[in-house]
Amino acid sequence: MNDRPTTTTNGSASKRANVIPFQADIRYANKNEVPKPTNSGNRLKSLPSTSNPFPGGPRPFPNTIVDNANADLYNDYDDPVWCRQRAHEILDQRNELFRKAAKAYQATKGKGAGMGGIAAYYADEGKKLDVQGKQWHMRAARAVVQQHRLDNNDPNLVDLHGLTVSEAQTVVREAVTQWFSRATMQASRIAAKPLKIICGVGSHSKDRIARLYPTILSLLQKDGWRCEAEGGVILVKGVSRIMPSKK
Repeated sequence: MNDRPTTTTNGSASKRANVIPFQADIRYANKNEVPKPTNSGNRLKSLPSTSNPFPGGPRPFPNTIVDNANADLYNDYDDPVWCRQRAHEILDQRNELFRKAAKAYQATKGKGAGMGGIAAYYADEGKKLDVQGKQWHMRAARAVVQQHRLDNNDPNLVDLHGLTVSEAQTVVREAVTQWFSRATMQASRIAAKPLKIICGVGSHSKDRIARLYPTILSLLQKDGWRCEAEGGVILVKGVSRIMPSKK
């Protein structure tokens, strides 16, 4: 990517009008980012960006979190720490583009409309990286859950420790849908085990207030799942009513 794209004057007024509020974007992005991985208190060591992102070889059982809609964003061999690191690298690049966009936008004041095109270019490129960074964060989130399953040899386990609320909501919806599909297919042969979702009680939160537990329990209940919940653990046992249609 060229550091300074070619300026154009055609359509400069519309480009100026479409310039996004860069400062607001970067503040929102930084507020919602996951902390960067460290070795302290983490069983998994951070890997350099040049390391193999898919160590460990084949998994004992396939991942059951994803479906065809998001399969291209997940690899069974994903390392969660590497994926987090990759996400932060991309989002750091995004932040730099947003800073350049803001600087170019400020430079348009009293100096003609040419710089507006540069600001819009940097902003568009930053938004592309924002999407990529969030995709890598989701890959990390799914890989974290998969790692817990492998460690416990339990495909019906969804341990949400280390995930943000947004990531947990996405992963749980994917996991419970896959679990129900498996349970339906094997219903005539063997009783399906409940899906065990570990949310925790907030002991690792800064203010020691549980956020995942009430949010995930409410989400499952609204989606029509029959659950039992206690001590930060939710057991999904089936459908409590007709599943609501998703428009």
